[in-house]
Amino acid sequence: MIKSVLDVAKKLILPGLAALGVAYGIYYSLAGQSPTPEAIGNTVPSEMHAGGRLAGSGVVEPVGQTVAVASPLPGIVEWVVGEDRLGTVVKKGEELFRLDARQLEAELEVRKAQLSSAQAELNRLKNMPRAEDLTPMEAKVREAQVNLDQKTDDYERGKQLYQRRAISDSELMNQRFDMEAARARLDSAKAELQKVRAGAWAEDLAVTQAAVQQAEAQVRQVEADLGRLVVKSQDDRTLLKIDVRPQEYVGAPPGKTLMMLGDLAALHVRVDIDENDAPRFNPGLKTTAYLRGQRDRGFSLEYVRTEPVIVPKQALTGEQTERLDVRVLQVIYRFNNSGDHKQVYVGQQLDIFMEAG
Repeated sequence: MIKSVLDVAKKLILPGLAALGVAYGIYYSLAGQSPTPEAIGNTVPSEMHAGGRLAGSGVVEPVGQTVAVASPLPGIVEWVVGEDRLGTVVKKGEELFRLDARQLEAELEVRKAQLSSAQAELNRLKNMPRAEDLTPMEAKVREAQVNLDQKTDDYERGKQLYQRRAISDSELMNQRFDMEAARARLDSAKAELQKVRAGAWAEDLAVTQAAVQQAEAQVRQVEADLGRLVVKSQDDRTLLKIDVRPQEYVGAPPGKTLMMLGDLAALHVRVDIDENDAPRFNPGLKTTAYLRGQRDRGFSLEYVRTEPVIVPKQALTGEQTERLDVRVLQVIYRFNNSGDHKQVYVGQQLDIFMEAG
């Protein structure tokens, strides 16, 4: 009897459990295909709302953007402006940091010595001839003249002796050759004297003058490099960031920022508008900015300009629903950095809403 009941249970219960499992599997699959609820964050993605409302995100920047200060030359940092100056205005011409100048100072002394040598050579050529150089040359001319007179006299006597058959033909010819050699030595001495009296050759002066100019240029180059070791502010700007310390070695790679400056008299907001919404934008829209997460603290923005180029979006908000392959139109707005706006910092992201007035 019991065995028959168990057999009936196996035949009814097990198929029923299998049917329930299949039904649950179908239900779970259908439930998984339902749309996922949209994540709600503190910001609103760029979109066109009803009534002509446009939303986007913006980044605060100084007027004229931030100035990234780098080192024009590699070297060891000798001095840096104190961190107590952060947030204060550095005046035009005020030093920001300075590099070790000992190597360039030594090189400058070498260049100055080379310049002095070139200038001395140029002065020597300009003051030629010296009286001390003329005296021995004139003495050589007189000596050569006396020698020629002696050889000429010997030759004349030799001709008379030759007519009387007192000397041979070869002896007379030797006397003649001696006379011609003496005349050549006289001509050479006169030419040397004339050369000395003429002074320096114009081409020699030009070459030496060029050497002086080259040495002067090398001195100016080293002096310019010495000046570049002292990095100064080019305008009255607020010191925003210091990223260099004394005794650190700094190179000159592109994009290496050691300090950051900016004009905080007024602040700009660079607003990114999705390229899909760009045709709907116009400068006349009333624009309001809100601190992120604080929709009760808004302030109006004043339109400045639109940069007429679509660029890849770089200022990311960090939202899970944010697209990374977006291209945006960048619009610049202005607001006064006063009152409650003092709590707005450079680089801070704002929520931007634009709507018809």
